[in-house]
Parts: sequence; C-alpha cells; structure tokens
Amino acid sequence: MTKDAIVGLCNGQVWEDEWDDAKSEDWRQGRTGDSDCIVVFPASLDTVMRLAQGRSDSPALMMMQVTHLPIILCEALPVINSVIEHWRNILLERPNVTTAPPVVGTKATDRDSQETGFNLPGAIEMANELISATREGDCGE
Repeated sequence: MTKDAIVGLCNGQVWEDEWDDAKSEDWRQGRTGDSDCIVVFPASLDTVMRLAQGRSDSPALMMMQVTHLPIILCEALPVINSVIEHWRNILLERPNVTTAPPVVGTKATDRDSQETGFNLPGAIEMANELISATREGDCGE
C-alpha cells in the first residue's frame, strides 16, 4: 500500500518510519524486531486463505506461520461462502489469530451497507489492548 493510498483512507496526515536494515533474522522465528503484534491491513481473501492453509511462500507469511505474536486480520473479503468460512474458521482456531472488530461500510458495487472487517482503527485499538494485557502478564510473573 502506498502512502498516498493511506492518506486517502484516513483523511489525515501520514508519517513514514525509517530504520536501518535488520541486523538479525528474527523473522525466521516469527519476530519482527521489537514488535509486539502483527496487524494485517488489508487482509485480502488470498492472504487469509494462504495463511489458513499453512502456506509460507513469502517472508511475511512464513513469519506469521511460526510467530507467537498476536495477529490481527483486517479482513477485506468480498463475500463469505462455505469454502471461505471453512478456511477462516480453521485460521481462527489458532490462539494468536483474531480479526478486527467489524464495522459497517458501503459496498462499491451498489452502495448498500455491509459489515466488514476492514477496520484499521479497531485493529490498532485491539492491538494496544493485547499488548497491554501481555505486558501486565509479564509483570505479574
């Protein structure tokens, strides 16, 4: 996703992070440097299906297959049918995978309202809650 596309989605200003190339290969153990959570936005039908099937044909998918970090999917699914629901349910059996809270959006095809998981603000809020809960759990040990 480009910076220009994100600006259009969030109706605001977007900042870019810069960092040096990774000095480790933490991603091979499912780590992303100092990250505490993974948010997939947008989680396309292809991404959801590949992740559910255990595929690891890209570095990002491989990292998500082996990580213990929480993964939050902002689903951008065109429709739910029995096949999609089957693989989605298998994916959601993983203890570290969840979906962003649904919101009502407008379909581009006919302008009708429809519930969608395409909810970046909700995913960020959920990520912050999961991270806080994890840190509180670490402090209690």
